[in-house]
Amino acid sequence: MLKPILDLGKIEASGLIDYLYDIFHRDFVQRQSMLGGKLWIDPRSERKELGKEHSFWHLITRGKDERFPDYRRAERLEWVRQLVEAPHDPCVSAFYHRESNPKQDIRLYLWARAHDFVVIIQRLGRSKAFLVTSFYVDQKSKRDDYNKRLMHYASGSDPTLHQGWF
Repeated sequence: MLKPILDLGKIEASGLIDYLYDIFHRDFVQRQSMLGGKLWIDPRSERKELGKEHSFWHLITRGKDERFPDYRRAERLEWVRQLVEAPHDPCVSAFYHRESNPKQDIRLYLWARAHDFVVIIQRLGRSKAFLVTSFYVDQKSKRDDYNKRLMHYASGSDPTLHQGWF
């Protein structure tokens, strides 16, 4: 299902951000990307940093206060749209999780387990959602945490998690 990862080593360092942004722009700004064909993924173009959508930076960088390039995320940028548009694909484990943030947001995780890649989505009202982040799962503890969250969701013990967004 997933395309080969991008070969970022072939891209001049000075043009890397623009190269990646062209992909993001193509996949989420120029064309409407729909979660499972039902829920619009809003690129939230009104929220920009350095002239590019806030969500874009969270798909290619990592960090809390200061963000740094994350090449493992960036080389999988084209996978984001693929997972969003095909959440029922057998390679995707889709589950909802209640976050521990102040609002206790419920977010959708699209996890390509065999490829250690996750896309996290938050709903915005009835007809749209936005990309919170995506990343390559490079730590066993994180993989274990996602397995735990997936099992909790699958157990059905928290009926508020069964959202049916798509």
